[in-house]
Amino acid sequence: APYNNACPLYQQERCLTGCVATAMAMILKYHEYPVKVKGTHSYKTSSGIECSFDYGNTTFDWDNMLPQYEGIYTTTQANAVAQLMSACGIAVDMEY
Repeated sequence: APYNNACPLYQQERCLTGCVATAMAMILKYHEYPVKVKGTHSYKTSSGIECSFDYGNTTFDWDNMLPQYEGIYTTTQANAVAQLMSACGIAVDMEY
């Protein structure tokens, strides 16, 4: 599943999205809000991972997010949910 495709890399592997980011993304998707956000956010995890997200240059692609990702889905559909998960994780300073 593509949920963590945009999460930071740690030791050449994608980090998991995290429970807080996943719950947040589910709520945002349910309301399909917001479409656009302002600003940027950056931080460094205790394991040394540099995390940054440019919310001002991001538009959430609600229409291309599927209810579930099993079987066949497009790159656009995968990127839509991966971007949301990354945005949520970085917004809450997820400890990847």
